[in-house]
Amino acid sequence: MRTQTSHSSLLSAAFAPAFVLLGLACVEPPGDDDDVTADDDDVTADDDDSAPVDADGDGWPEGLDCDDDNATVHPGAPELCLDELDNDCDGLSAELPCTLDDGDTDWTKTLIWGMEDRAPRQADDTLQRDSLGRLHAVYGSSTLYYGLWDGVTWTEEVLAEGAGEGGSLALDSADRPHISYHRIADDSLRYAHHDGVSWLFEVVATGSGRATSIELDALDHPHIAHSATDQAVSYSVFDGAGWTSVLLPSIPVADLGLVAELSLELASDGTAHVAFAPWVAGRQRRLLHAWGGLAGFNLDVIRAHQTSPRPGLNDLSPAVLRLGEDGVLRAAYGYTHLPVPAGPFDPPAFDASVLALATWDGSWTEEVVEFNEAETGRDNRRPLDLELDGALPVLLVERTQYLRKTWLDVHRFDGATWTTTTLAPAWHADATLALGDAAGEVWVLSRAGLQRDGGPGALVAAQFPPDEDLCAEPKVRLDPLTEAPRIAFVACDPAGDGTGPLHLATEAGGLWSIEQVTADVGSFAFEVTPDGANHLLADNGRAQYISSDLVHWTDATGQWVVGPVGPGRWNSRPVLVADSLGLLHATYSEVWHQYASWDGLTWLVDELPWPTGMGSSQHTPATALAIDSLDHPGFAYYKGSYFDGNRSIYCGHHDGIDWTIERVSPDDIQGWANLALAFDDNDDPALLFVDDGPESPFEWYGASAEYSAWDGGLWNSVDLDLVAEQERSYLVFGDDGWPRLFGADLQAGRPAMAIYEQDGSGLWTRAHGLESGYGAVRGSMVLDAQDRVHVAVDAQLERWEIRAQETNMYNVWPRGTPSALVYAVRD
Repeated sequence: MRTQTSHSSLLSAAFAPAFVLLGLACVEPPGDDDDVTADDDDVTADDDDSAPVDADGDGWPEGLDCDDDNATVHPGAPELCLDELDNDCDGLSAELPCTLDDGDTDWTKTLIWGMEDRAPRQADDTLQRDSLGRLHAVYGSSTLYYGLWDGVTWTEEVLAEGAGEGGSLALDSADRPHISYHRIADDSLRYAHHDGVSWLFEVVATGSGRATSIELDALDHPHIAHSATDQAVSYSVFDGAGWTSVLLPSIPVADLGLVAELSLELASDGTAHVAFAPWVAGRQRRLLHAWGGLAGFNLDVIRAHQTSPRPGLNDLSPAVLRLGEDGVLRAAYGYTHLPVPAGPFDPPAFDASVLALATWDGSWTEEVVEFNEAETGRDNRRPLDLELDGALPVLLVERTQYLRKTWLDVHRFDGATWTTTTLAPAWHADATLALGDAAGEVWVLSRAGLQRDGGPGALVAAQFPPDEDLCAEPKVRLDPLTEAPRIAFVACDPAGDGTGPLHLATEAGGLWSIEQVTADVGSFAFEVTPDGANHLLADNGRAQYISSDLVHWTDATGQWVVGPVGPGRWNSRPVLVADSLGLLHATYSEVWHQYASWDGLTWLVDELPWPTGMGSSQHTPATALAIDSLDHPGFAYYKGSYFDGNRSIYCGHHDGIDWTIERVSPDDIQGWANLALAFDDNDDPALLFVDDGPESPFEWYGASAEYSAWDGGLWNSVDLDLVAEQERSYLVFGDDGWPRLFGADLQAGRPAMAIYEQDGSGLWTRAHGLESGYGAVRGSMVLDAQDRVHVAVDAQLERWEIRAQETNMYNVWPRGTPSALVYAVRD
């Protein structure tokens, strides 16, 4: 259970989960009232005192309009995603669903399901345990949240919209939270604290950077270290009457860059210790330590990184500072060590990932906690948090391998040796920790939620909801009567394995609702039959090479009914279409491709016809399925070896009696990505297929797309300037007889979804892109009766995008970035 409150009440009101969609009842603006007429003596046109004031002319007068100076804000107004305003006057801003007003006038876009930015973001001490054992947390980026775990319930409230990275937390002597954070909207350092009744907010400094760290002195007065946009670090102190600030010294270096993270500790004598790492030429080259106070600071170097003969390979993480009960100052950090070859003919050197803990007694002494030799650039350690159990350190470490996968490790020191517990793999490992009462107990807050680690085998998850990506491509269909959109999608944790709960989002009267159909599934297909029933076909997402169960969910009876279809395979990638009679046709991968049909009661499963001359070569799991005007099915698939390329594409068509099959392409396809199949007005098949090259799934730029149409007994093909590296591309013929293609391409160096159209000359053009403001690589398309295009897109929306690691050829877009489910229609 979670709760959300306003700023005037601390964690007191129940609130809906972050992804439950909120909708206003129909609200009409005030108009003519039968009880008040022009003849009413009490209300006349000349009575200036009674005339309602509507300054912005939106039809809502002052008093009913929560912002009478802005016509986009009034009760019942559409909620806009990116303006950070409460458009509909319900007390919340940008709640889902909301309209993406991104300047693209061709499309109307609605954000249905967003990547909620609920992770501790590059800050110091964002999880604190109070004297009663409760856990307090501050987290978030574009929205700043405060959370409280009392051992049973997680409660949460929104502190600030438009905040930035750098929220930091401290608890006073009465266990009340004090928070420093950076607000992007006006580039200011903000300070918030709770006085026992309500939250109080103030601006400490303008021109502040995104990094902050807060500590309280013996009088509960806040001390804040924070970066500044002039590439400096400031130290600000509140003395009970006002704020005083001083700049920290730094080492003058050419091309000095922003300080992205810092850590502040206060000694019992009032001395402030600040660790920070200025960026130089895109890398953190020095860890600096400043100590002193408002009267001035001294400066020394915790570690200076070696000069690298290979630029970009020597990483040095920011440091986390802690003062122990023994009065010793400790700093945790990580770096890569590049050994220098002894001679010119020695073999190439390897980087070593080093996790270090240094102590300070006037100078720094480094202890290596973990040393891991690995191939260049393949393994890195970055301390996220450090706590001290008395004088015994506990480290929370982000371990990154191969530039694409991260783990959270907890390192404990018992006075003699270090032990390590790995919590879980995760794409984005922003996290923080706090110590518990039990020996060895550690609480960790990350994107996976709040977890307690009491040692190996003692992992407990609290009811803090994880952030969720889309695990599988969203699929859109239309209501057969109203043409209202319906979208099926799989939501999952970013640390997951491509499985998650299957959801159905439906729209009616402008309001969206979401229901969860089932728990963990892998790949799935979605179709709506002419009677309006929803049909979902999905596998259970078991591990690769292990048989999975393919299951059919339908609400044709008014409630969800589940039935088996047959054995599948991991990533069965089912395809599901309905004919004009409401019968279902499906293909999916088991060992070979299967064709199944459903008559409303049972599924009949047959292996798809085997093309001659192929020997014992294997099918690949990419299929396409379509129905012609006579309700006869057609299919297409890649066929060939998984291991040596040389695949071909085949297209089969049933004439009501038997299957015929044709080879579309020669045996020169090296990769496989997706297929799309459609029938034109003459029931001739057309195919889109993609050869993504032998380096898939790691190489984006090797993909090529080809469109082939059957005409007069021949396949005519044309190459398209399209990078369709996604699970499906979509090919649809409109009522005008011309095909539309929906797929992924590259725009400005990042993937985006786009509609390609063919005109009467046979020329393909990129007609309508959806790249404005976000990138996307997966989506689906359907045309309505007026040939309007409706799409559902798995997008990386800028506001929800967390840049935890650089995108590169090893970080596959569909699996490695936060997602937002966007519905768009082009009028």
